[in-house]
Amino acid sequence: MTLLTVDSISKTFADRILFENSSFTINEGDKIGVIGVNGTGKSTLLRIIAGLEPFDQGQILRSRGLSVEYLPQLPEFPAGTSILQAVLHGHSPAMQVIRDYELAAAEMAQQPENPVLQDRLVRLSGRMDEVKAWSLENEIKTILTQMGITDFLQTVDTLSGGQKKRVALAGVLANPADLLILDEPTNHLDPETVAWLEQALLRNRGALLMVTHDRYFLEHVTGVMLEIDQRKLYRYEANYEKFLELKADRIEQEQSSEQKRQNILRRELAWIRRGAKARSTKQ
Repeated sequence: MTLLTVDSISKTFADRILFENSSFTINEGDKIGVIGVNGTGKSTLLRIIAGLEPFDQGQILRSRGLSVEYLPQLPEFPAGTSILQAVLHGHSPAMQVIRDYELAAAEMAQQPENPVLQDRLVRLSGRMDEVKAWSLENEIKTILTQMGITDFLQTVDTLSGGQKKRVALAGVLANPADLLILDEPTNHLDPETVAWLEQALLRNRGALLMVTHDRYFLEHVTGVMLEIDQRKLYRYEANYEKFLELKADRIEQEQSSEQKRQNILRRELAWIRRGAKARSTKQ
């Protein structure tokens, strides 16, 4: 099933064309790595697909009800946002109940004898049963533990850049979506957490569109390459290693075609010159 179709889009940034008249699709279950040299527009493309960046021409068609989670390279949060709010930002009934339950549990840990909080926690526990949210809550706690996040009530303002990236990544993983869009997800992660993230993304049934400079991670997580090269987008049904082989073949074919084109031009030029010389001789 096709989740999203990019049809003939073009994008210019600061009077420089990043890509033009480019098309590709994202299908259910695709794990796509976006690659290209620095400055080709990889992060811009992710923002366009996430619906956060305008483009100049073309269209993007999304399947009905498509849910998307986006991780920017440098996450930003509104002032005063708690870690709880940042991570559990989904709007499903289960996510809303989990958010209320975890907030009550965190407050209860600070005021264990508070009868109002005790009653509230009991009511929310019952509501968790009703919407069958315990399994999702357990998955979320696993994610938070892997990200090293324990204090839900701490405000994101107090965190370092690396910690903010972890919170944002936890938020993306904690909220189920049809399409995950990740910009440099392994930044600020230790090797153990990177290994865990690799497995988490492989288990995830949703589609993935990702930019990363970690070639080992790219090789193991993705099975489709989307290359930005000379203002065009090329989709390869291959992991990174196979992509390198296919790209080498493409370049060789292009060079061969260019060589043939140049040979034709040389023959044309020689023919014109011979004709011009013959005419001058007759005169």
